[in-house]
Amino acid sequence: MLHLIVYLLLEPVKRILSALLYPAVYPFRTRLRNFHVKVWPGYLYEPARGLHSFLLWLFLDDSIRMETGEDCANQNTKYPSWVLALNYRWLRCYWWSAIRNSFVNWNNLNAYCLGEFVSEKFLLGAPGGKNFYITRKFTNGTRPYAEFYIAGRWNQVGWLKGSSRFEIDIMKKRG
Repeated sequence: MLHLIVYLLLEPVKRILSALLYPAVYPFRTRLRNFHVKVWPGYLYEPARGLHSFLLWLFLDDSIRMETGEDCANQNTKYPSWVLALNYRWLRCYWWSAIRNSFVNWNNLNAYCLGEFVSEKFLLGAPGGKNFYITRKFTNGTRPYAEFYIAGRWNQVGWLKGSSRFEIDIMKKRG
């Protein structure tokens, strides 16, 4: 439970830092990655050497870079209309990595260290139910996960079993 509290408290800090500092990190994005070494294929390149490089690398999203070859998604449906209207590549990358998915490398690095999903234990609710709270066991630790509906909207908070990443989704349409 302590992990959940720490992650929830860090979330607004990460968002603010990302919005403010990503513009300074963006010009150095290729120098912050060692493209020759994939620490976690599909998710993480090795960061460049040095503490300052590592800290700046945490702001990036290596997973989208591996998927698209760029620092943002290609699908226009992933962006608000005003970002698309301005038609600047940098703005798309800023929206993707600083606003929408801040600190993805940090999150993916923590997921990589947590390891693979092993099992889960339902504490409240039941499989197939609309509202439940469970603990999920991974190779290197156990983390909480909750999924629930409020006013007909789906919400989730916790570590995902498919990728071991921490994720928060609030008031989403699910159908």
